[in-house]
Formats: sequence, C-alpha cells, structure tokens
Amino acid sequence: MKILFIYTDRFDFIPDYPGNYYTGIGSLAAAVKREGHRAGLIHLLRPWKDKETFLRRVDAEAPDLIAFSSTTLQFSLIEEMARWLRQDRPDIPTLCGGVHPTICPEESLAADGIRMVCRGEGEGALVELCRRLKAGEDPSSVRNLWVKTDTGAVRNDLRPLEDLDALPFPDREIFPNYRNLWWERSGTAVMMASRGCPFNCNYCCNKVLRDVHPDHGKVVRFRSPELVIQEIAEIRRRFAWVNSLNFDDDILVLRKGWSTEFLERYRSDAGLPFSCNVRPGSLDPSIVGLLRTASCREVRIGIESGSERIRNQVLNRNIGRRQILDTVSLFRKNGIHVRSFNMVGIPSETPRDVLETIKFNAELGIPDPQYTIFYPFPGTELHELCRKQGFLSTNRSLVDYYYDTVLSLPTLSHGQILMFHHYFDRLLRIYAGLNRLPKPLSRLFVSGLDAVLCHPAAPLLARGVRGILHAIRRPRGGSRPQGATGQGAV
Repeated sequence: MKILFIYTDRFDFIPDYPGNYYTGIGSLAAAVKREGHRAGLIHLLRPWKDKETFLRRVDAEAPDLIAFSSTTLQFSLIEEMARWLRQDRPDIPTLCGGVHPTICPEESLAADGIRMVCRGEGEGALVELCRRLKAGEDPSSVRNLWVKTDTGAVRNDLRPLEDLDALPFPDREIFPNYRNLWWERSGTAVMMASRGCPFNCNYCCNKVLRDVHPDHGKVVRFRSPELVIQEIAEIRRRFAWVNSLNFDDDILVLRKGWSTEFLERYRSDAGLPFSCNVRPGSLDPSIVGLLRTASCREVRIGIESGSERIRNQVLNRNIGRRQILDTVSLFRKNGIHVRSFNMVGIPSETPRDVLETIKFNAELGIPDPQYTIFYPFPGTELHELCRKQGFLSTNRSLVDYYYDTVLSLPTLSHGQILMFHHYFDRLLRIYAGLNRLPKPLSRLFVSGLDAVLCHPAAPLLARGVRGILHAIRRPRGGSRPQGATGQGAV
C-alpha cells in the first residue's frame, strides 16, 4: 500500500518559513514502512493556489490511503482539502489524526470528506488499518479509530499505549526538504525521548490528552536511554551535517533516575551540543550539572505570565516567582543559555499584567524570549471559561497564534493585545535599559512608561512612534516556533 501523509505546517508570519520536522509523522511513516508499505508526504507550508494544484499533487503520489495530521489551529485547512477529495477523488480513503481529532473527534469525523479519525497514538492503529485495507477487509473495528459507515459512525475504544522502545526510529527523509527545515538548516536535528506531560496547566492540551486514555496514569513514558543514544548514532551516521540536537520533549529531565542515566550516557557516547525544555521548580541541582557536562547549551522554560495571579490562579502553573528566579540563576551559573515561553491576551489579563510579564523577562535577563498570543484550545479549562464568559469571537479564525487573537476580553482590548505582542521584545529592552539607571530615576521612568502603555489609547500612540520602537533591534528569531507539537508547553 501507499500511504500519503498530509501535514499542514503554516506559520504565515514568517515569509520564508521552511517548515518544522514533526516526529509524529516520522514515527508513523517508519511504522508503516517496517510493515512493507510505502509512504509519501505533502508538507503544506502555504495555501494552495487552487483545488486543481492540490489534486495534481495527490495524483502524482497515487495513494491508497490519505492520512492527515492536524492541530486545532490548522484543522480548517484539513477540512478544505478533505472536501476537495470527496468531490473529485471519492475512492481514496481518508484518515485524520493528531491532537485535534483526539480531543474533538465528533467535530473531526463530521467534516465533509474525512472518513476516519484516529484518537490517541496512531502507530498501531495505522499499521492495522493498512493491513485490513490491503486485504480488502472491513476497517471499522480498528481500535483508536472512529469510522463512518453506511449505517452510521463506529466509535471504537482505545488500544493500549504504545511501547516506545518497540517502535522504529522515526523516518526523517519522509520530509522532502529535510536538510532545509527550520532547525535542520542550521545543523540541528529535532528528536524526542519521551511522550506526555504530567502537569495540569489550564491552557494546555496535555491534561486533555491524558484524560482521553483509560490508562491515563501511564501516558507519560520515556524511551530507554540506550535506544535514544542508538538513534543519535544513526542520525550522525546518516546525516553528517548534524552538529547539534534539539529535544522537543515537553520536559526532558522530568525523572531524576532516567535523566541521570541518560545524561551520563549522552556525555560519553553522543556529546553533541543540545537544547531542551525544562520546568522551573522541578529540577535537582545535580541534574543541571549533568546537563552542563553533557553539552547542554540552551534550555527553554515556561514563564507564560509574570503575574503571580495569572500564572498560578488562571493558568494553574503552580510555579512561584522565586522558583523561576532560582532556576534561571542555576542555569546561568552553569553556563547554560535560558529562553522563555510567554503569552499575552490571557483571560482576565490586564495591561499591567502584560507589563509584569515583559518586566519579569527583563529582570531575568532573558535576551530572546518566545511570545505568543493566548489561544483557548478545546477541552481545556480555559476554553470552557472563555465559552461560558462569552469571550470567543465568531469572526476571527487563525492558523497560528503569532498574529491575532480569537478572544474579545473585557480587561484587554484587541488593539492592546496586538500592541503588546508586536512590541514585546522591544519593550523588554527598554525596561531592561531603565533598570540600569539609578534607582530613583529608574522608578520615575518605569512608572511613567507603565502609565502610558496601560492607557486605552496606547495602541494608537504606538503607531505614532512606530519608527522609534522599530529602531530598537528585534532579535532574529525572537518569536520563532519551537517545534511542531502545537498544543502544549512546558
């Protein structure tokens, strides 16, 4: 059989965006190839010019099955392509998997042109589906799949979680432009050593993904250190240009025992510089030392908001200000660069809350933070709050969270959200500079700037002084997408 994966990976705010390597597609492709099937990929980075262009691409692949992978933000793109297929290529079976079909299976299956959706992990389900389709058997009872039939939808239960050590190494060459993807073009290979996150942040889909599975207590799993090291060796053998790694796990050093064994093995058997995600307040100092000796060059931490109220009461991060300060200090003492994740436009957030986030990054000395606009993902606590409070706007649809909001908030205007997001890094540098002034002068200027930026007319004023603000250098990649997992953060 020939499986054609279609992965929508649009970030329209980056004109030359080359796409990210997505481990999920790589793992699925490797699983079906191991069973003797063929696989191809349409990596969609920009809108199709027309339906005919899309159908010509599909025909060139001659697939027996089309498998879409979708996040919530990209699902509208999937719906359009699936509708084209139903209209003009109705004989090709279509399957949609990923985060969105897992948390919104009814909506996904109802989409015109999607015949099947996959909830949860897809490797075992896809392999079984391909076997049945190849043998001409009925696929409607494959576990993890919801299937449209002539008599209605069949909603199967979930199969056991995948044994990560039993899966083949993800296929990288399924991506036609692998060498030129976002991280890879600088010599960095993206990989993962685990799946899942145990924390319960109100904005993140990880809790929803855990709760979907009946065996939710075991959703967070790590591959054996030995196999991760073997995969790194294979990457270096196959791709001589790789000179560093980016671990895209939600939290790489989550478990001390695993982390200790892995980092010691990594230091002796791999040794490449790498970056990873960590969580403030959950790190043993000895692990930070091992990260340093294993050549960790950068860690990314989730601040999300500098306001204690927003961070802990609204987002349910349960991370104190002191924990973040101590974490950043610990990494800095070990010579490890720290980047941060931040959001603006959070429900109940005020202009002063946003400024707390910007000023906290300035205080921490974070030179290149990532900042996005809050998006209420379905199934999360904050999506339900936004729905009940009537914050969800019906006239805005997005494909990423870097240029607009779908919320209408009473505490933060649409113009303020866009202003703070657009000038986040520039304002960070202004506040960092003001912090270096003598204390009385610093307090005076900070207080004045706060008052100006919190005024309802600030977005209009920002347009008037745009030339001055743009003169403050925006760092290259300051708001770049970190991987392609989409609906999660550490």
